[in-house]
Amino acid sequence: MLFKPYKKIFDIIKLDVELETTIEDQEDGRIPVTKINIEGDNLKFLVGRKAEVLNSLQYILSLIASHKENQWVPVQLDIQNYRGKREKAIQKMARRMAEQVIETGKRQSLEPMGPSERRMVHIALRKNDQVYTESVGEEPYRKIVIYPKDKVIRHARFRHHLQKKRDRLELSKDEITFLIDGYTRDEIPDYQMAAWAMAVLLNGMTHEETAHLTNTMANSGDVLNLAELNSIIVDKHSTGGVGDKTTLSIAPMVAACGLAVGKMSGRGLGYSGGTIDKLESIPGYRAELSTEEFISQLKDIGIVLAGQSLDLAPADGKLYALRDVTGTVPSIPLIASSIMSKKIAAGAEAIVLDVKVGEGAFMKTFEDARELAKVMVNIGKLSNRRVIALLSPMDQPLGMAVGNALELKEAVLTLRGKGPEDYHEHCLNIASYMLLLGKKKQIR
Repeated sequence: MLFKPYKKIFDIIKLDVELETTIEDQEDGRIPVTKINIEGDNLKFLVGRKAEVLNSLQYILSLIASHKENQWVPVQLDIQNYRGKREKAIQKMARRMAEQVIETGKRQSLEPMGPSERRMVHIALRKNDQVYTESVGEEPYRKIVIYPKDKVIRHARFRHHLQKKRDRLELSKDEITFLIDGYTRDEIPDYQMAAWAMAVLLNGMTHEETAHLTNTMANSGDVLNLAELNSIIVDKHSTGGVGDKTTLSIAPMVAACGLAVGKMSGRGLGYSGGTIDKLESIPGYRAELSTEEFISQLKDIGIVLAGQSLDLAPADGKLYALRDVTGTVPSIPLIASSIMSKKIAAGAEAIVLDVKVGEGAFMKTFEDARELAKVMVNIGKLSNRRVIALLSPMDQPLGMAVGNALELKEAVLTLRGKGPEDYHEHCLNIASYMLLLGKKKQIR
């Protein structure tokens, strides 16, 4: 009935084609679909890239039919059974990609497709109980991602845990272990973990959650057993601030008094340089030590200042880097768990915490600094460590030097008795508490 208007279009553009037109009823009672298949020679140009020309031509034919019938008439246009061949090719490709997903356990993304072709993929794989398909993105770049079913379950669990923290609910030990272990094994992507870290920053964690988080990160890798050294190992940590280079002076002071110092330090977080950044201003200095090298150096000379080993608390290493670029550095639970997980993994028995407070520190107020100190001391007690925390002012730079190489130079001068008075006095105070905890000096 609508054959002539359709044929006329091709006559106008002088194409010798044959049209096969059929009317197909729809089960839901909607207007029947007019199906047109075009046969002829050299018609590939009517298909176009990704069927763009074919789809445009199909839309034009629908408009013509709708105008004639005074209602919308759906038209499905095909050229030399292109759509049937394309559907088979897409289904074959979808099944092949699904096999790769099952074999590797990793998701696969298909190239962007139109709605009808995406539907073909969904239909082709909906009975496969080992994979899951999802359309993502916005048109015209919307595409299908094929996931392994177990990974889909993990993502669903993660979303549940993220929503709990968003809604200020407490996470269990198992839920925290799932999050940290999954992130360490690269099963949870950065963007999802960043969302969780932001939820923690905004809503906080209970002391129990923070303790679970700390122990999970500490046990994500090796935990050093330093019992064979037959000596108490002390450590210290400063929460950092402008000009804070205390470890570089305090560790040699305490070691010179006969108390072994084993310290695993971090790099810069936020605007302040880390101890390792300062040490690496020495040309050729190697901060990365293996577990065996760490223990050997502690035995031989009684002092180790090393970067965070990949073998020790790897979960903290990943989360530490993520916090630095996602605006989640100031979170008290994340600061406390990061610091204490490294201390626990490094095997120190006695730990002095120097919590900075003021405009040049992460903790701007006395209340926040006190809360951070309390959380870390509590974690230490639960882990059978001797821990003491001091609150130190950081409203101005500590010492006279600011900058990695300059601070290192000032630390060396202080060991020679030529350092700034405020810095020298602060180092002596921290070193004294380390000696007290290590029982090298009696409390008077």
